[in-house]
Amino acid sequence: MNTYTEILDNQILQDLQDSYVSTLPVYAWCYGRPYHPLTVFSGSKEEEAYFNGHISEETKKIILASFSDGDAENVILGDADVPYITVCGIAIRDTAGKTLGAWIFAGVCMELLGEGERAPEGIAFTTTVEFDHIITLIAKTSRLYFAAHGKSVSADEKLSGVTTTEEELADERARNAAIGSILTMIESENDFGQVTSDILSIAGKYMHLSDALLLRLDASESDVDVVSDYAGDEEHSVIGHFLKMSREEIPFLTGREYTVSSDSIMPDTFRDFFRKYGITAGVFLPLSHDRQTQMYVCFVMRHAARKWKVRELTFLNEVKCVIHALLSARMRDNSLAGAYATIDGVLENGAEGLVVCGEDKEEYIYTNEQFARMITDPKDKQNFHEYVDALKENAITDEGYFADVSKRWYHVHSAPLRWMDGRSVRLVTLYDVTETKRYEQKIEEQAKTDYLTGLYNRQQFERDLKIAMKDAYRSGDQGSFLYINLDDFRDVNGEYGHSLGDALLKEAARALTNICKARATCYRIGGDEFGVLVPFYEYTELSRLVGTIQRRFEQSWSLDGREYLCNMSMGVVCFPKDGEDMKTLMQHADIALLAAKENDPGTVEWYSAKSREPDIAHAAFENALRKATEDGCGAFVAEYEPLLKKADGRAADAAPEAASASRKAGADAARAAGNASGGAAAVCLGAKAHLKWKTKELLNEDRGEILSAAERLGVIAAVDHRILEDACRHCRYWNDFGEPGYQIYVRLSVQTLLSPKAAARIRSIIDECGINPGNVMLGVKGEAAAREEERLAIVCEEIAKAGVKVLRGQGIADTIDPLLSGEILTGEEFEARYMA
Repeated sequence: MNTYTEILDNQILQDLQDSYVSTLPVYAWCYGRPYHPLTVFSGSKEEEAYFNGHISEETKKIILASFSDGDAENVILGDADVPYITVCGIAIRDTAGKTLGAWIFAGVCMELLGEGERAPEGIAFTTTVEFDHIITLIAKTSRLYFAAHGKSVSADEKLSGVTTTEEELADERARNAAIGSILTMIESENDFGQVTSDILSIAGKYMHLSDALLLRLDASESDVDVVSDYAGDEEHSVIGHFLKMSREEIPFLTGREYTVSSDSIMPDTFRDFFRKYGITAGVFLPLSHDRQTQMYVCFVMRHAARKWKVRELTFLNEVKCVIHALLSARMRDNSLAGAYATIDGVLENGAEGLVVCGEDKEEYIYTNEQFARMITDPKDKQNFHEYVDALKENAITDEGYFADVSKRWYHVHSAPLRWMDGRSVRLVTLYDVTETKRYEQKIEEQAKTDYLTGLYNRQQFERDLKIAMKDAYRSGDQGSFLYINLDDFRDVNGEYGHSLGDALLKEAARALTNICKARATCYRIGGDEFGVLVPFYEYTELSRLVGTIQRRFEQSWSLDGREYLCNMSMGVVCFPKDGEDMKTLMQHADIALLAAKENDPGTVEWYSAKSREPDIAHAAFENALRKATEDGCGAFVAEYEPLLKKADGRAADAAPEAASASRKAGADAARAAGNASGGAAAVCLGAKAHLKWKTKELLNEDRGEILSAAERLGVIAAVDHRILEDACRHCRYWNDFGEPGYQIYVRLSVQTLLSPKAAARIRSIIDECGINPGNVMLGVKGEAAAREEERLAIVCEEIAKAGVKVLRGQGIADTIDPLLSGEILTGEEFEARYMA
């Protein structure tokens, strides 16, 4: 069944595509993944033949393949075989960010037509600027449409799109090394018990098992012997118990496989056996010969929960296969042909490429089919052969072997062993880690890059500044840091919305990059703040850079077809003159920037020790706020404003008498609050969470100033997520201990909800806290919310799918405001008053 047909309505795609092409000077196709047409070409047959003659199928395939699931990049340029045809792809994604397909749009740009070059009669012409505007428009409308109407992808697609985590990357390396080490033991000359003990030890350490055993049934099949074992903790091993058991005491010796996780529902015999010996999970795999079960390989966890993953079970079955191969080989009187057949059956079914080569450096003695599929190009084969020839006698692990032609990365493990005919050989295992490498490179780049502007981020800036300061000090010269803040950004962002604000930040970043080029490095420090780091060897360019930046920001910015003004203020510090350590230098940069902002727009202020004390205090406030978020936001906690209503269902009156009376504890408080509000007892429905910043700094900023500064510095999402987590954990406690109906209300910033993967992060917090999603209410309100209504609607819909109540705009005042008591309480105060 074609899952894309289920997700995408081809007729709707065709109608949308035809509408675009009939009104705009472009032409289009639409393809679904992996590569199949979803629509027919919009245009005449002559036009289709013309564009197909200049835009190859390979180009379309590459464009479609270039879109990554969950990636922010929704437009990718392609190449036609003539310069005047511009072609690009626009991703079609579902609400989870999975790429379902892509539109391929093409246009003929008249200004790129060379002398004597002509297009067929009737072809619609465009320009490069117009084409860019058209693609931007289509990409936006397409994204909004499919975000609103896309369906969920199938379970198989979800599994195939799972992003490899960093832990999984490390596990791939460890697994590859473990399998490579185990395979080298297949023809070990040691006795069977020693070899299998070594195998179980490797497997046990890699899997972090408590114990691993190979059990054998004796001839009478009444007793059990331990052939070999591994104990993760020898003092508390389960192995000693098995030495004393009879077969009938062990419930899994039935000839079948058993995979028992900690949360599995077990028969009584298994439950009693596990409880008696402290076993929490186990995998028990039979080894048979001539249809008789003769042994069991047992992998055991004790005193710690374990849920077996598919990948782990695959590995354990591979270990079983190797042990079975050893058993079969030993039981065939060491027949060489039998050993070859045994090895072939094991090695041909693995995920690793395998090569056995002799020490005489001639042709390979053995390769499996997986290796043949990995190294296909003749040049790559020759290079790898030379690479293997150069390996030393001892075992090696190379995590970065690169095949030049196919552009693939391999994890290689090599170890000497004795082959079945007695020869000394080398076993080389390959594991394709290309996607792992690419993911690592992407993660490394993302870790130092600002997601919106593409500039380096604050973390990378701090690393670079430390190096630049050391270099300047050693050279005896000066370096410089330019601290830039967009003066009018909040007005642009507030009046025109975050979409335009984001576009402005991108344009400002692009301008700074073009001005600085190789002479200095640009950074997005946070929010609407940028930094330019000038190394000591470019210090002579400082004045010119400052002047150029200042003049550029005096000009207008072309955004969405209109011109906008947004100037900047700049603080300039030089190092080591203005600070010999990073903390001092950044404080002085803050002071210089604040001094510039107090002057006219576009002012540049060079740091001076004469700067005023209030600037220092404000700079200290923002620095402390940044540090609090960088330290994990542990200094931020939630305080609570009770949600009260009268017993008759009306909102309770938050009169001073009620507030005063409600300071009493327990039932007296409820009765007092009820009497003060007209005789009807007030009922607590839950609480609204407010931000509190626990800091030792002597800062008097109120809650509103803290939130405004967090938005300005671009750290509001971290603060909001921390308050949401704290509030959910408190509410979960109230729900668990007597008040299952209590709800928590948390107001989130528009910036937070529009941040990357906001819905996923919020759902993750709710899941981790274990709170009933129906007891969580989220709100967003204000002018910014109204301006971003379309984008917010998409995010809020995703959050609501988890069962969370999401309130927007006037709905907040109608639902929440009449219920607020007006008092702000700590969690402990709230519990003492409303849970007594």
